[in-house]
Amino acid sequence: MKSIFISRRAKATVDVAMILALIIALCSKSHFATIAHWQSPHGIIGIVWLLLITIHIIQHWPFIKALTKKKVFLKNKITAFTTISFILMAASILLFVIGFSSPVLRFHNVMGHFFLIIVIIHIIDKFKKLITLLINK
Repeated sequence: MKSIFISRRAKATVDVAMILALIIALCSKSHFATIAHWQSPHGIIGIVWLLLITIHIIQHWPFIKALTKKKVFLKNKITAFTTISFILMAASILLFVIGFSSPVLRFHNVMGHFFLIIVIIHIIDKFKKLITLLINK
């Protein structure tokens, strides 16, 4: 019996929550003064989204671990790019923890745009699997 954490329902719930959090994070982007603070809606939803992505990675860990094999990595370029862009995005968030500055904000902004593009491609690529998760029990 599958763990509740990696059940189809749990995966679908996390996937839908990630998509909603992405939309909210994009809509909550605001000017420089408020995004510099963790208490801003963008900062809070960004942290929630990062936690959801971490859960998503844990749920798919066997597959992600398999990506370290060259043959698998080359066949799953979109997932590989998504993983790499996640690492860069997480690094940009960690830089905020270390200390906020204009260069850190620019790096985060560039990584955010890059990550967004890769995530949208990843969602489109995996959309059929997401629908299957939502429909099948």
